Amino acid sequence: MIKITNQENEIVKALNTFYYKEKINAFAHRLRQFRYAGTQLIDILSDSSDPNYYCGIEAKSFNGAKYNRLNFKSHFSNSNEEKLHQLKREYLYCSKVGRKAFVAVETRMGAGKPKSCYFIPIKILLDMMENGTKSISINEISAYPSLPRSEGKYVINKKVWAKIVA
Repeated sequence: MIKITNQENEIVKALNTFYYKEKINAFAHRLRQFRYAGTQLIDILSDSSDPNYYCGIEAKSFNGAKYNRLNFKSHFSNSNEEKLHQLKREYLYCSKVGRKAFVAVETRMGAGKPKSCYFIPIKILLDMMENGTKSISINEISAYPSLPRSEGKYVINKKVWAKIVA
């Protein structure tokens, strides 16, 4: 089995804690990825009859202290039967089933510095890539809604979620 990142676990826990505290009828879970099992649809699914919480999330984490850009070629896969880029595959899947689709980009800025996690609609990154952009900078990423941290964990509340799905 391929290692599931801590970021995925943290996001799932933050979403389910938010749903529980706010009495929202929704449930988030991660999809496990198995080596040699083909293409994983997306990292995290949030299921709900409320379209605001019915979404798919691709988790990406990178060392922002070393690399100041998220590269569309090296940070995303392009290996599947249809030869579709990962962003395109995930966008098409979420569109077909009516899910909102996001990339949760976690930037790690080095020892002793807090990590940050920004939610960017997949469609925005896909459009950038299809228009010839090769990467997105940390400055551009940081313009999108981020998850606050409390006691070392990501926290989601109604105000934060409203910014993400706006």
